Amino acid sequence: MTTAQTISVKVLFFGAAKDLAGTNEKMFGLPENISAAEAFTFILQSIPTVREKFGKSLLFAVNQSYVTGEETIKEGDELAIFPPVSGGSGKEITNAELRITNSDFFEITDKPLDVGAIARRVCQPKCGATV
Repeated sequence: MTTAQTISVKVLFFGAAKDLAGTNEKMFGLPENISAAEAFTFILQSIPTVREKFGKSLLFAVNQSYVTGEETIKEGDELAIFPPVSGGSGKEITNAELRITNSDFFEITDKPLDVGAIARRVCQPKCGATV
């Protein structure tokens, strides 16, 4: 009789998913050769509050890349669960308060894009989300 092998992964929770999970990260033991879709189903079954609140609205990433679900999870992978986001400050911010001299910009580069830096540049505090 053979014993099923398991792998260890770290799961990160963001936003409201972190609040519902009660932690920002947790280690999980998963069966070897599990797909990303199966892994996230397994994780959400163990944290029903996150599954019940967000259903199919969650985004999943493995090693800082969004996944289709077909990828195979490996020992030591870092998985992340992102809830949908929206909101904003609700306060109207004037250009003078933001010290914006020109809200348009462009850049031509052969370097990888830093999505966080771009978002910080184009999003005002009243924004609820960025696409």
